[in-house]
Amino acid sequence: MMKRTVIGALSLVLAFGMGGNVSAQKTKGGVFDLAGYTLKDGGALKKGVEESFQGFAIHKGYMVGLYNGGFASLYKVHPDGTFVRLSTFPLGSNSKYNHANVANFGVEKYQKGDVFPLLYVSQTKTDKERNLTDACFVERILPEGKAELVQTIVLDNHDEYYGWAVQWAIDKKRKRLVGFGNTINNTDPKNNFRIMVFKLPKLKEGRVVILKKEDILENYLIQDYDKSFPHVQIGQGGVIAGNCLVMPTGVGSQQFPSVIYSWDLKNHRMVSTVNMQAEVPYEFEDCDFFQDKMYIQCNEWPQGRMKIMEWKDKK
Repeated sequence: MMKRTVIGALSLVLAFGMGGNVSAQKTKGGVFDLAGYTLKDGGALKKGVEESFQGFAIHKGYMVGLYNGGFASLYKVHPDGTFVRLSTFPLGSNSKYNHANVANFGVEKYQKGDVFPLLYVSQTKTDKERNLTDACFVERILPEGKAELVQTIVLDNHDEYYGWAVQWAIDKKRKRLVGFGNTINNTDPKNNFRIMVFKLPKLKEGRVVILKKEDILENYLIQDYDKSFPHVQIGQGGVIAGNCLVMPTGVGSQQFPSVIYSWDLKNHRMVSTVNMQAEVPYEFEDCDFFQDKMYIQCNEWPQGRMKIMEWKDKK
């Protein structure tokens, strides 16, 4: 466990509220439009462990930032806009085979009095020793800086649908688990981007849940509906806002620029695409919402950096 360390001060004032909330104006009719944003710098992120920053999720006044290998830092956000790292600890799924690429809080709690709902972590890697690929690890996060693996969700016949690699996001409103990722890999021009939707498994379904073919609610390629969506790109994180899957992509390079997409899961269409390479010339990782702002955890070697997208309500 790490000592308390002040990580950074944000240049805006935060008020406590539900993580994942987005303004009604921005999600009109369930559609989340990225247009009209302003971007602010949330400051540098010092590493709690010597691994790259990866998944990121927010619940109320707390942020959880993940690292490659399955480590987590827990932060407290203060009303004056500063945020403090409370602890750094291994996840229950801690392993060299856990990239921990995406993190989403769900809706179910392990116990009624728990501070946090369950955290869903995308492995985005292959564990050859356990024959486990692209699992979704379900973690119980405790405020004192501990984690417990309480469920592992696995896609049956993974190779029939995905190559490298599957990521997982939670649709809290509809209680759905959304898989998204490459059919081949992120450099093959024949690659496509697949989205699959399942009911969100409940804890009572067991320590290991295998998603079978009969469990699939939706299964399609983005390119079947939008021919302009790139075949070659590097996917990063993902969070659902309204009906839309918001996906930061790229590594901040000319070949793989920093781009964020908002894909309408209900109507199968691209709502908006913003190229932020000029503003963020480094690697996007994962994102989540705190009130009307979207926080994006990034890697800016050798440290991390928080960027904040903000939208003003139209009058």
